[in-house]
Amino acid sequence: MLHLLRRRRRTVQRALFGVQGVSIEVAPAQTLLQAALAAGLPYPHNCRVGSCATCRCRLVEGKVDALTDSSYVLSRRERETGTILACQTRLLSDITVEIEWPARSPTQPVSGSIAAVRPLTAGIVELALELDRPMRYIAGQYARISVPSIDVTRSYSFASAPDIEPQSRLEFHVRRASQGVFTSWLSPARVGEPVEVGAPKGTCILSRSSAPLLFIAGGSGLAPIKAILEQANRDGCARDAVFLFGARTEGDLYALPEIESIASRWAGRFEFLPVLSREPESSDWRGRRGRVTDGLASWVSDLPDRETYVCGSPMLVASAMNVLSAAGVADASIHADSFSQND
Repeated sequence: MLHLLRRRRRTVQRALFGVQGVSIEVAPAQTLLQAALAAGLPYPHNCRVGSCATCRCRLVEGKVDALTDSSYVLSRRERETGTILACQTRLLSDITVEIEWPARSPTQPVSGSIAAVRPLTAGIVELALELDRPMRYIAGQYARISVPSIDVTRSYSFASAPDIEPQSRLEFHVRRASQGVFTSWLSPARVGEPVEVGAPKGTCILSRSSAPLLFIAGGSGLAPIKAILEQANRDGCARDAVFLFGARTEGDLYALPEIESIASRWAGRFEFLPVLSREPESSDWRGRRGRVTDGLASWVSDLPDRETYVCGSPMLVASAMNVLSAAGVADASIHADSFSQND
């Protein structure tokens, strides 16, 4: 639990993190996230602009000022129970918030280089990196990748399950953005370019619950879901699972052989449902059409019983969380990783 106290000229934040006591000063103009990061706390975050919801926490006591409308990224139930975005929150009084801290402490960035750039679809590429020293991460986490030569830093989820031992080769899925600085620069010709990879972050990792599973991904949001599924398969997971993968057209579906391999080796029941939103009516596609959340309640009849993992755009995540909440899925059973617009 994190305690923050506001005084006349400055705000003093007192954080209790596990068995460690940490005192932090928070300036009136600072957001909760800015203050936490300035103090060196391992506060989970990504976009810093209120679009990913990674920095969400629950306001237990006190008053705050929200810099932006959070209804776009937080479900109605979350907002009603006091969930706020730390990156968009300033204090109006003494407050107390609850936050789920990551299990690992931050480490120094690891140097490496681009090992391969391979197209997966017309708009998504696989980026492989070779590190100078091995890194350990958990399936479902992400890392910040810095490219010194063009002075950019971007966050991407690990796209494959980690080996038992720390590994030196990492894989990520990068969605190309129109006129994007990083994605316009990225190409097979950049193999060998130096990079730095920050410590793994994120808490969208598979729990040890026995509840049946629901996975929802859109576009490059497949990356962390694929990693989680691969890891679960290696661990002998026997929980029944449904995987909904949303794309625009059939040509935007990818990693299908890998998903088929996962399904064939899954110890429980595994159902894969691709959903296309812009596939031409004249095509021979016989699968589901529309947005991936449109038929969620009808495609998965036992929604309230499932533990759900949602990865994709802020719009997809918000839509899915609203549908799940309306269906009676408990907030504690929903794990989300919202992908902000990288370029």
